[in-house]
Order: sequence, then C-alpha cells, then structure tokens
Amino acid sequence: MSLVTPLCFSAIQPNLYRGSYPREINLPFLETLRLKYIVSLTPEPLTNDNVMASFCTDKEIQTLHIECSNEKKSKTKVKRKKKQVPIEYDVVVQCVQFLIDKRHYPCYIHCTNGELVTSLVVACLRKLSYWSTVSIFNEYLTYTSSINIHERSFIENFNLEIEINDLDMKDKVPWIITRAGDATKIDDREGLKELAVCPCFRDLSFTLLRNWNRVHDAFKYPEEFQIKFCRLSHRSSCAMFYILTNFG
Repeated sequence: MSLVTPLCFSAIQPNLYRGSYPREINLPFLETLRLKYIVSLTPEPLTNDNVMASFCTDKEIQTLHIECSNEKKSKTKVKRKKKQVPIEYDVVVQCVQFLIDKRHYPCYIHCTNGELVTSLVVACLRKLSYWSTVSIFNEYLTYTSSINIHERSFIENFNLEIEINDLDMKDKVPWIITRAGDATKIDDREGLKELAVCPCFRDLSFTLLRNWNRVHDAFKYPEEFQIKFCRLSHRSSCAMFYILTNFG
C-alpha cells in the first residue's frame, strides 16, 4: 500500500506537522503519525466531512476547529499583492496557545490548501521561538511563493508575549521561550538548555552557559555590566548583547 502525504506536508517541530486539507488518499499516511489532534483552520469543521469524521473516530483522533473566514470570490479580481490577511489576530493567538502545549502532540495543523493560513500561524510560532525575520520569511515563501505588505506587517507586528497562565510549564513545548511576568527566565540555566534545542540558538546557548557567571552578574548588576562586557571575547560579547537587548 502506497503512502501519500497531504499537499504542502512538512514537520514544523517533532510531532507537529502541517499541510493541506487531508483527502481520503492521505489517510493511510496520517495513520502512521499516530496523531492525537488535528487542528483545522478552515471555514467548516473537519467533522462535517463524513470520511474524515469516521477516520478520526476510528483512530481516536481529537479534532479542533478554529474557524477562519472563507474568502468569497468577488466580481472584481483582487491582485495578490493587495489581498488582506485571511485570518484574525485573535484566531492566531488561540491557535498558538493550543500548539505550545505538548499534551496535544502528535498534532497535524492544516488549512484548505496548506499554504497561506497555515503559513501565517507557523510564522507566528517561529517568532515565539525567536527565529530571525529573514528565516521566517524564507520558510513562508517556500509554501506561498510570495508575500504581500499585509502579510508581512501581520507577522512583524505579532506580539511575542502570549499568556500561558493556565499551562503547567512541564507541559510547554521546549522550543518556545518562557517569560515570567515581564522578565525572561534567562537567570535559570534550564531556560538556556531549552534554547539549545533550537538549531538557531544552539551556539548562542552554549556560549552563555560557558560564561554563566558573567551572564548572572549582567542581570544582577546591570550598572557594572558595561565594564565586564568589554572583557568578554567578541563571540561572547555578541551573544550577551543579543540576549540583554531582547530579553533584559
């Protein structure tokens, strides 16, 4: 039996997958993922589809429908560069809050075609992982082929601070940076070890862990940090400056 992936299928993080609306031909493949949840960013819930509803029931997969407005065809064709973002800010926040809880994994998230809406949600997740803007847009363009000013603005203006008060920290996915109130838990070495999970932060995290005493002093005695800063190696200085600028 051949396995056919949904269109635009990819792994976002371990046990978190993305793609298009699953069709019957994709079900044998989805079964191999041993999914716990399917998140649908669509106008109608997945359970309205008898085939998908039966599949989810048989495989004990739970579904979450986060409604996204259906783009109606207008008589006047709107150029791609002028189209508004087809998803609300609050909808993305709701989706992100669900996806940062590892109890929902393995999880498959999809929109209608696996391109625009899913890519916007993934881009916002990447911001919470502190990916660079260039890396976020490069990944975005892999699935959408283009990005207009509205989409770019939506991603750039996405607030990095998402409330997770009801989430136990042990249930949080390790690739999301945690803040306590207004301060990042950068004074906890475990927080740096969490950062090391992300490839883009691995070298930075190891540099900070090797210079832990200096990191601690920088946060505890910020006035004295200016003197200590110039004594660090160039690589350590760059790492320290980046962390203090973004998290301090």
